[in-house]
Amino acid sequence: MKIRNSESKLDPFVEEVAQKSLQDKTLEKNYAFVNEIVREQGQLEDAKSDFKGSPLAEQITETLDGLLSLGKESTGALARNRLMQQIQQINDLEREAIKIEYEILNRIKAGDSGAATERRPVRPKVDAEHEIYNYNGEYWKDELGYYNYKVTSRCKEE
Repeated sequence: MKIRNSESKLDPFVEEVAQKSLQDKTLEKNYAFVNEIVREQGQLEDAKSDFKGSPLAEQITETLDGLLSLGKESTGALARNRLMQQIQQINDLEREAIKIEYEILNRIKAGDSGAATERRPVRPKVDAEHEIYNYNGEYWKDELGYYNYKVTSRCKEE
């Protein structure tokens, strides 16, 4: 709840990432459920004293307490899982960034300038069942999954 209300003492960037990872319809429903239980408990506290002392009020109080406990537990577990998934994804991305930096440094050490090389695309071998048509911008929607196009990068690698 502290993260959702911006009351945590986390780094602002970390708090923003955590808030975004906790924006989920399932979590919102769980938070709404917990808030509704708290609201109903407040209504029960504001009820007349002769009702508060009745066996029905005691049973309602016990039920609400149990539901609140279960709601907070499941909401907390779900939020923890979401945050752990985000942490894992960030760690994976960080490892990938380190690998990329390592590859770049190795290329620089090897003297690879990374300049784009002009090369012609290799024409695919066509068998009797296929034909090659030059692409002029038109396509057929029913055949979108069957088009092949070789994409080559002319960007200078750094």
